[in-house]
Amino acid sequence: MDYRIISIGALSHHDLWDTQGSARTAHATTTLIRSGDKVILVDPSLPAQILTARLGERVGLEPTDVTEVFLTNFRPAHRWGLSAFEHANWLIAEAERESVGRRLVERFQEQTVANPRPTRSPSTSTCSRCRGTPQVRAACCCWRRA
Repeated sequence: MDYRIISIGALSHHDLWDTQGSARTAHATTTLIRSGDKVILVDPSLPAQILTARLGERVGLEPTDVTEVFLTNFRPAHRWGLSAFEHANWLIAEAERESVGRRLVERFQEQTVANPRPTRSPSTSTCSRCRGTPQVRAACCCWRRA
């Protein structure tokens, strides 16, 4: 297994800083993990165009090389670059997914035209992304239940 820091996160403001409002745009630390044939990106927190450049600079990869994207939570500072990985499996812990709420997720999906919402086949109730694989189902990228 190999891991690389793609981008170190930054706070937008802090009570001890002598500033009014936000000093910069917040973003989370983005990490790339390679294990076997999996290339996992954790928290794609930079805007898609910038994150694409960082992947090339730091590890020589394109967004299409990433097989999975894992979100530690659904806050904007952790998902700014998500649209660059429409082909990858999106993963988030079930508890986090449930705490976000269906309405917020649906609003996000409507705004992310580049990444159509996963769907379930009416006959099988299987997600179009995880395909109902048991080890994936617990952290499934499906944002809604059948």
